[in-house]
Amino acid sequence: MRKLLAICSLLWALGAAAITPKDIAVQLQNNPQIHGDFTQLRYLRGMSEPLESSGNFAISAEQGLWWAPQKPFVALLKVSPRGVLQWQNGRWQDMSQQAGNTQVRLFLSLLGGDWDELESGFTLEAQGDIDGWTLTLIPKYSTLQQVLEKIVVRGDQIIREIDISEAQGDRSELHFSDVTRGLPDDPRMRP
Repeated sequence: MRKLLAICSLLWALGAAAITPKDIAVQLQNNPQIHGDFTQLRYLRGMSEPLESSGNFAISAEQGLWWAPQKPFVALLKVSPRGVLQWQNGRWQDMSQQAGNTQVRLFLSLLGGDWDELESGFTLEAQGDIDGWTLTLIPKYSTLQQVLEKIVVRGDQIIREIDISEAQGDRSELHFSDVTRGLPDDPRMRP
């Protein structure tokens, strides 16, 4: 009987420690402004080596995402609910025509922990605990399934990795490092 009670207690404790998608959303929303470095690997069908880019990023829950690749080229993009902008010739220029509205909303929802928006198009599966979790997003609708197979996100207090598997076989990996709270000193990357 004692063994049964011990096993039941252990199973209950493990179940209580399991993380849910809502827990992850709350955790991400606790960091409304962060910045750091990124590395992106893009695996394309027919290419033996991935394309690699790296640079800096900043996220503001209210303003959106600033994406500043440094290699293989230098650029500065801002992704917000209003669209995609690129810094050119000393000012922001609208690039929204070149980026799909759905992809912009998806990326902002994912980085900002807006699970209501994500749940409208994806089944969310969470594993792990508050110190190390994995969230898998599986598209619900055929329109998304034609583009995406799944998105796997790993993190703790913040998102550390995003792995995007596309329906046609291409894949992208994003790795975030040296992440700090707040926004960088660069005035272009501030509200």
